[in-house]
Amino acid sequence: MLSCVAQRIPTTSLAPDEPVFPIVETTEYTGVIVPEDYLGRKIPDPRRIERIIGIPAEGYWTPTPRDIERAEACIIRFLKDSQVVQSANEGAVEAGVRPSVPANPEIPKIAAHLHAYGRQYVGLIQSGDRRVLCNLFPKPLAEDKSWRSHIVVVDDGGFWYWRIVYDPRDDTCNQFSSNGYA
Repeated sequence: MLSCVAQRIPTTSLAPDEPVFPIVETTEYTGVIVPEDYLGRKIPDPRRIERIIGIPAEGYWTPTPRDIERAEACIIRFLKDSQVVQSANEGAVEAGVRPSVPANPEIPKIAAHLHAYGRQYVGLIQSGDRRVLCNLFPKPLAEDKSWRSHIVVVDDGGFWYWRIVYDPRDDTCNQFSSNGYA
């Protein structure tokens, strides 16, 4: 049984079912782009976002659908590369050698369920560069539209809740983290 505590950034000027984040949808994923102006209104001090989602920022920007397409392709490469590391580490341990790169045991679970995640894409400025925070969580039910007007933040829940930062400048993913278990 999952034990999760959801925290939402309150939205007072919108009806509960009114979507404010633009949807990005393909046959592979469904997500929303969190607009820069929303973040600027709700979290005017970008340094505060680190306390909310665990990722530091100096400012915000709004990613484009093309940025999201590139981020999604990079996430797939990241997960595949991480599984190769996991496999190599298992082989090293069997051979009595200490692995040189730590593996994350959640990666195979995440990769197996990649189609089952909803996504939020948040444009952050880090060290003066544009990055896209990809916030992934179980795909919401059709009637639940809260994820389209609130940033999803959950404690616990394991591999069902995770984040990764895409760097469009060098087409890489980093700052991967998944939630723990209660």
